[in-house]
Formats: sequence, structure tokens, C-alpha cells
Amino acid sequence: MKSKDAFEEPVSECDDAIHRLYYFMDGALTEDKRVQIKKHLDACPPCLRVYDFEEELRQVIANHCQETVPEGLRERVAAAIEEEAKKSLHRSKAKERREARQEAQGNAS
Repeated sequence: MKSKDAFEEPVSECDDAIHRLYYFMDGALTEDKRVQIKKHLDACPPCLRVYDFEEELRQVIANHCQETVPEGLRERVAAAIEEEAKKSLHRSKAKERREARQEAQGNAS
């Protein structure tokens, strides 16, 4: 009976090679497993075509699926972050003053 663990069973058929293909492309296999996959791809044109397609698809996604944020939105977000930082600093200083007053009142008693 075959193991279903992609990292344990040696590559012996196309289904196994395809199953491990993403691990291979991500560099998530041991060197021995990478060599097995590479040998299979070199000897099996249909699996090599799958690999080539997936590799090209990754490149297309990497090159074309990058969303850009409009400059106006960047500016509004930066302004909101700055405003929140100012409010937070103001709250911190107010809290310190309250605590100092309370301490002073406690010491005066």
C-alpha cells in the first residue's frame, strides 16, 4: 500500500511527480527529492509541460497581479496614522499629568 506523504514515497509515476511539483518549485524538498523530481521531469515530456506551464503561470502572476494603491489613498492613510499617533501621544501625556497630580495629592495627605 502506498504512503500518501509527498515527502516520504519515492517518485515512481507521473501522479507522484505532479503531486510534489509545487513543493519542488517552492524549494521545499530535500536535495534527494529534488533530484528525483528533476530526473522525472527530464525523462517525461508531459510532466515537463505541466512544470513549464506552472512556472510560466507563476511568472505571469508575479509580474501582472500587483495592485497599486492610488497616491491619494496613500496620503489619506498616512495622515490618519499621523493623526492617531498625535492623539495617542496626547492621551499618554494627559494620563501622566493625572497620575502625577494624584501622586502629589496622595503625598500631600
